[in-house]
Amino acid sequence: MQTITIAGRIGRDAETRRAGDDSVTGFTVAVDQRNGRDKTTNWWRVSLWGIRRRIACWRFSRELERNLAARRAARMNGQVYVRPYLRGK
Repeated sequence: MQTITIAGRIGRDAETRRAGDDSVTGFTVAVDQRNGRDKTTNWWRVSLWGIRRRIACWRFSRELERNLAARRAARMNGQVYVRPYLRGK
């Protein structure tokens, strides 16, 4: 299992949707890397579901979307699933 820690800023407000019998909360996180004057931003798509979502809801007093608002600083860790980006699909 691969795990990762991401620290950055939330790109847009979190959105929750239904997936079968469970709820999934999704959002993006921007992580800036600086090399002298050059700056690169890597974007990560984050999904909270199952037990991890339930724990996050409990920790944030069930107001998960309000706490995961755009431009707020965030740090999280979890499993990594890599999929290729296919433009236009």
